[in-house]
Amino acid sequence: RFGSDITYVRSRSQSSLRTKQINADTITPKPRSIENPDAELSGYQIMIDCIVSLTSTTAYKNEGILRVSGNFGDVQAATTEIHNTSQKENQVILERLGPHGTSDILKQYLKAQETPLIPTACFKQICDAPQLKFCLNHQVFFSQGELTCIYINTVLNNMLTNQRYNLLSYLLNYLQLVVSHERYSKMGLRAVATIFAPIIFGSPTAATFDGFVEENDQRISLLLLILQLYTEHDSLFIKTDSRTQIMIIRSTQRVQGHLIVIGEELTMFHRSNNFVFFRHNQYLCSLSTEEACVLLSPLNSQTNPKQRLSCGTMQTHKNEK
Repeated sequence: RFGSDITYVRSRSQSSLRTKQINADTITPKPRSIENPDAELSGYQIMIDCIVSLTSTTAYKNEGILRVSGNFGDVQAATTEIHNTSQKENQVILERLGPHGTSDILKQYLKAQETPLIPTACFKQICDAPQLKFCLNHQVFFSQGELTCIYINTVLNNMLTNQRYNLLSYLLNYLQLVVSHERYSKMGLRAVATIFAPIIFGSPTAATFDGFVEENDQRISLLLLILQLYTEHDSLFIKTDSRTQIMIIRSTQRVQGHLIVIGEELTMFHRSNNFVFFRHNQYLCSLSTEEACVLLSPLNSQTNPKQRLSCGTMQTHKNEK
């Protein structure tokens, strides 16, 4: 066992070095010191073509897919060919390259982005989703899993460009296929999350080893949750016009046992005909629309903090399901 672990670590190190060489030769990664979450994704269509190719060829059934590397020379040659030919030739090139090499190209392009697919500002709003608690009215028909989906999806809709959201949807769908075919791929939920968490959310930035491990574990836990929720409630991960809204609490109340205090801020993320759903600290809570109109006011960025409580009453979407 010990010997096999050493061999595995060496092979991963060599693979990492080869990946860096390919990036340097063909993709030219950009520094991530200053993130631009609105930046266009470099090689966006190539990444979409990679996922389409992997899906159409049922690559998700290949043993070790996403973990086993393709042939270094073949991957480098295919990357160069893709850059030198028209986009319509991509599928032919990728099918000829094979599933493991195509996976390498997909991961390389994702890693080479100026800003991670889910930028840091967005990641910070959902990173603690696995630890969220719930204070919900007994008449609310959403399960806790469904409500967590809605919260995460609203934040993603609010903070990701259409291009980023679209690529993320393609990627999650493919990763879910790999996991659902674990019998063949030998790639379970944790294995997939361990590989792709630092790719999707960006590598940990902690200066110490313990801090690095903690940040990486946080990323893995979040992707584990998202993939689980995507498997169970994929219809809730859709592109919508939903947006989060910062609200001010106008009077101190207990909401299903959870205390909200006058003057505090909370984040409203969903409204229905009968209920308003919001995040307050580590809790996802609900209020009836009537209660919300009395207790909450929109935060106007131009309003003096001392006058926040005099904001107007909240308007709800009466025809929203």
